[in-house]
Amino acid sequence: MSCSGLRIEMGRFLVVLYALVGAGVYASAAEIPRELQVPQEWIEGAKREGKVIIYGSETPQEANAIHRGFSRRYPFITVEYNKAATVVRFEKVLFAAKQGKPTADLVTAIGGSTAAYVDAGVLMDLSSLPVWNSYSKEQKLHGKYLAGPFVRYWSMAYNTNLVPKGQAPASWEDLLQPKWKGKIAANSITRSVSFTPLWYAWGAERATRFLEALVANGFEVRKEGHEASLRLLEAGEYSILTTAGEYQVYTDQGKGAPVEWVALDPVPTTSGGLMGALKDAPHPNALRVYVNWLLSEEGQRAYSQPTNTFPVHPRLGDLTPNFKDWSKRMAGKRKAIRTLEHEYEATKPGGSAVGKAWNGLVLKGL
Repeated sequence: MSCSGLRIEMGRFLVVLYALVGAGVYASAAEIPRELQVPQEWIEGAKREGKVIIYGSETPQEANAIHRGFSRRYPFITVEYNKAATVVRFEKVLFAAKQGKPTADLVTAIGGSTAAYVDAGVLMDLSSLPVWNSYSKEQKLHGKYLAGPFVRYWSMAYNTNLVPKGQAPASWEDLLQPKWKGKIAANSITRSVSFTPLWYAWGAERATRFLEALVANGFEVRKEGHEASLRLLEAGEYSILTTAGEYQVYTDQGKGAPVEWVALDPVPTTSGGLMGALKDAPHPNALRVYVNWLLSEEGQRAYSQPTNTFPVHPRLGDLTPNFKDWSKRMAGKRKAIRTLEHEYEATKPGGSAVGKAWNGLVLKGL
């Protein structure tokens, strides 16, 4: 072959090679789900920042499992995760953010402190995230905040050593029976995740009458949080706990704990509250990329499995991450949903109608 012929063949080879490479690039871009197609400047900024700092309620083991998927997609962002107590998530992170010195980029599970975070003006506007349009208006607040990263169902749990299965309460009204007098407890989150949804589902009059009767029946309001109150239930401190997350009871059953969960109609249903993405976050681009991923279908599947919790993403409502007989447990049961708007109103400083009713009746009962 002559030199000119060789040059022609080489030229054809390079044209084909460039075409294949180009096609590969575009194919890769096309394979990225629409929800994950974030602006390139966020990616470049995240590469420079290198990490995202998160305060949450998940265990370190759960967080590691969740973030494996994130690291595969975004290997240039290191997730620095801290399991934080309620007081840290509700108060200490907020205090630092208000001083203009945020200690984290993102704080999750802040439902009981929603109004405090919103009114302090420390949260990032998330309406530019690609996942924004995947969510309903009930999962948004003030046109710029999103709920996440989970949905939880808060209903009754009982100690199976103290309450025979066939005799357990089957409705909220059953808790008012004299045989349960002094045997029912609530925990520190009952007002927020149980009574507030019931208040909006039933209306003020019925919810108030129910709480009055429950207090009169020896309703014990404990200071412990969710997990600690379940440990006490399982130890036999009381027979029934009014506020138990289905995911935690499922986990505890797997460890042999004598506990069962019952869906009382309607079932109080909440998200994890606002995604507490901080406006002055030290790693803003990595934060946007992370929050967008976590609330995408991909991120929600990655979150749901290790935590045994239901995803908040509207298109993943059929996932069953814990009880295999979930559809049977929930058959014919309605959901008393606490929206972000409800949550905001219920956590306003100075007290809401829900809070005033709860405090008046419960404190009077004490």
